[in-house]
Amino acid sequence: MNIRDFAGLNELVVLANLENLNSILIRNQIDKSERFEQLRDIVQVQLKSLNEKDFMKAMK
Repeated sequence: MNIRDFAGLNELVVLANLENLNSILIRNQIDKSERFEQLRDIVQVQLKSLNEKDFMKAMK
C-alpha cells in the first residue's frame, strides 16, 4: 500500500510539493528536525489554501 492510493487530489499536490521542497532543504544542508518543522508548517498552509478553494468552487 502507498499513501498515494488513498490521498485526494489536494493531498497529492501537497505531497509532490513537499518532496520537491525537501530535496531543496537537503541540498541546503538543513538538518532533519528543522526540515520536518518547515515542511509541517508548509503542509498546513498549502492544504488549508487548497481546501478553501475547493470549498469556494463547491459553493458556486
